[in-house]
Order: sequence, then structure tokens, then C-alpha cells
Amino acid sequence: MINDTDDAEFITPPDDLTHKAPVTAEGVDLAAIEKAEALIANLQDDYLVWAEEDAAQLGRICDRLMNDPPDAETTKKELFRVAHDMKGQGGSFGYDLITVVGDQLCRFIEGIDGAPTRAEAGVLRVHVDTIRLILSRRMKGDGGAEGGVLLDGLQQAVRKVSA
Repeated sequence: MINDTDDAEFITPPDDLTHKAPVTAEGVDLAAIEKAEALIANLQDDYLVWAEEDAAQLGRICDRLMNDPPDAETTKKELFRVAHDMKGQGGSFGYDLITVVGDQLCRFIEGIDGAPTRAEAGVLRVHVDTIRLILSRRMKGDGGAEGGVLLDGLQQAVRKVSA
């Protein structure tokens, strides 16, 4: 049997997380968690500004896709990146519905082969408009009954185009 461990290099990854949220005998340091939660709460107003800027960017990218850009794949990747960022941030700031719609938008983009058809571009636009609506109405959490209606409408639009 050959022993290749002499040629292998073992790398120990840094353990930065234990310094940021130290674990005590009682568990994770609650003071560190409270400090992190306070920082996030202080960024709440900033988040809305960032999210509205991202939503405007999504709209501009959608416009480019609807106008048959020379490189649809790159434009779709750009749309995906912004939607993915919004998806990741939404729940951190209490906008769970942004996370859900952002995820649906990402999944829809992944299903588009080549340049989007007019119908697909319309569904992209509906997703972007839904994100804008959620932000303008400050629909935190799951958005309640209105959030459910929005999600149902998006799913119907996706099914209609996918059929």
C-alpha cells in the first residue's frame, strides 16, 4: 500500500468565528449575539436604502433584457447576482418576503435558455415590480395575507410561461 501523506499538504483553516462569537461553558456568548443584533437593527434604515437601490438596478437590467441586449447571458448573470444579493439580505433585516421573491427570481432566471422571450421578460418584470412593492409598503416578515397573494400571483405567472 502506498502512503501519499508525505506529498500532501494539510491546511488548518482559520477559526475566526470563535473570536467573533466566543463559546463559554454555558454556550455561545449571549453578549456577542446581542451586540450583533443591535448592529443589524441599526442598519435597518440603511438596508431599505440599499434594497431600493438594488430594486432600481434590477429594473434597469430587466429593461436591457427586454430590449434584446447583445449579450443576454451576461445580462442574465447580472440580474441573477443582484437578485441573489437581495435574497441573502432580506431575511437578515426582517424582509423574509424579499428573500422568497428573490429566490424565485433566481430560480426563474436559471430556467431561461438564451435570451428571454417576451413572456419570460414579462415574468422577470413582475418579480422586480413585486420586490419594489414589498419595499414601498414596508412588508416585513412574510407580508401576511397580502404577501400570500403576491406569491400566488408570481407562481401563476411562472406556470403560465412555463406551460
